[in-house]
Amino acid sequence: MEQPELRAADADRERVAETLRTALNEGRLDLSEFDERLQAVYAAKTYAELAPITADLPGPVPAAQSQLAVPQPGAPMPLGAPAVPGKSGFVRNAIAGWASASLITTGIWAAISISTGHPHYFWPIWVILPMGAAVVAKLIKGSAHEERERSDREERRAYREERRRAHGHGHHPHGHHGDRRD
Repeated sequence: MEQPELRAADADRERVAETLRTALNEGRLDLSEFDERLQAVYAAKTYAELAPITADLPGPVPAAQSQLAVPQPGAPMPLGAPAVPGKSGFVRNAIAGWASASLITTGIWAAISISTGHPHYFWPIWVILPMGAAVVAKLIKGSAHEERERSDREERRAYREERRRAHGHGHHPHGHHGDRRD
């Protein structure tokens, strides 16, 4: 078991983020909860900060007990299934929520217009536009956040590699290992 005071690594944060993505796709979290928790994951510095983020979520469910269909290796993916479960599931849920709200409000408007015999002011626009803008902003913010995280990981990886080389853990052109100090 990890010691709570120790610093968490990128891999630890990614593991917790994947647990959150699974919980979102299973319907255990809504988009708002997922977003809040994901921000906390990427801000966490220690194991103690990561632990409470998923404390109320069940651990991995064995495939035999799962309510989700688990595709067999080599089997074709069902139509509409996400190629990358985490990110595309989030995108699909955000767009589906916006589309559902748009269709419901437009349906109500249409029913009222038909029942009165003439088209009324198209008030669903005040639901469709702001909600659509919020979805687009969330998707852009998510993409920027993912890009920033990827860039940070690459920068840390390059720094660690340079430190390894500087301390003689890699190949040294003159055959000397460990005699260089910073």
